[in-house]
Amino acid sequence: MFQTLLSPLNSAECLKSCSPTENAASTSPADTALLIFRADRDISTTTQILAGDGSSMTSTNFNFPYEGYLWAAKFAVVKDVLHIFGGYDDRQKIAKLEGCNFVELSARLNFPLDTFGAALAIHNKALVCFDLIWYETERTETKGTLCDSFDGTAVASTFSTAYPHIGGSLGIYKGQPTTVSGNSEDSEHSHHVYHQKVETLSTTGWTSLADLPRYSRFHNLVGLETGSMFLIGGLQVPESVPESPLENTVVWILHEWNGKWATAGNLKKAIPFSSSIRIGDHIYVVPGASSSEIDTYEDGFPVQRIDLEEGYIIASTTSTVIETYQEPIGMPVLYHATFDICV
Repeated sequence: MFQTLLSPLNSAECLKSCSPTENAASTSPADTALLIFRADRDISTTTQILAGDGSSMTSTNFNFPYEGYLWAAKFAVVKDVLHIFGGYDDRQKIAKLEGCNFVELSARLNFPLDTFGAALAIHNKALVCFDLIWYETERTETKGTLCDSFDGTAVASTFSTAYPHIGGSLGIYKGQPTTVSGNSEDSEHSHHVYHQKVETLSTTGWTSLADLPRYSRFHNLVGLETGSMFLIGGLQVPESVPESPLENTVVWILHEWNGKWATAGNLKKAIPFSSSIRIGDHIYVVPGASSSEIDTYEDGFPVQRIDLEEGYIIASTTSTVIETYQEPIGMPVLYHATFDICV
């Protein structure tokens, strides 16, 4: 049953970093080992351990069944094990990290998933959502609303969202899975239709929350211990010119205490198609590709750290850049690891 996916409301357990090191003595940036997998089609996947303060970057040695295995895959930590879901090569695969190897499981998603979908770790399970409206060159029978639950062994279908949230991500708000904005398609399936709808999942299904003040997609959603939730980065879609999305620097917060959206800070550089992970009182935002021409990013694609105070207040009005990549690779897989993993 789906009810077992949800943790108690505002459970601190489901809001902490879901990794074997979550109970480590220190999550200070200097002591944090952030494992980054950057993958693209037909090129070698780069894997590195980045210190949370940017003081070191170490290459690692992981084995993949073939090149591009992690490209466009979504990730979540289930029962202390990193899992990946879908991707452009096989949109229904599930694999887990064993030692320094990714091992594919016999369990399969019930729908195709890639860049436009999302995965969320919660209460020792993963919620995986948002099937493709288009698969290869053929239209699928679904509408971008489907969700699966995965317990580390088996996959089960669960509640569908009321609205399609293609590129809408998943995060935790007040202890419950939540998705924000994204897009659907028009009746002729010829172009994107954007919306600002926000939905949260309880034991009885998805219900609506306050709309996001503007259209957005390909952002990251990060739950906070207070029960509030950040929306970070992504593409802001102007209502007047929907075909010309803007890269969003604003960090939005959906407050737990009043259910309303407000601005909370800014990124130094807005890069969509990023991935984020919260470790202690720090959120790491790893690029990411640009929707603009590459020459507008001549100074590179920064890894940024957002520092929190009292669990949710942004200590600085802008993020801190701790590393810079020179080439864009969208939506890397992230894992809170140790400095000696597979080096």
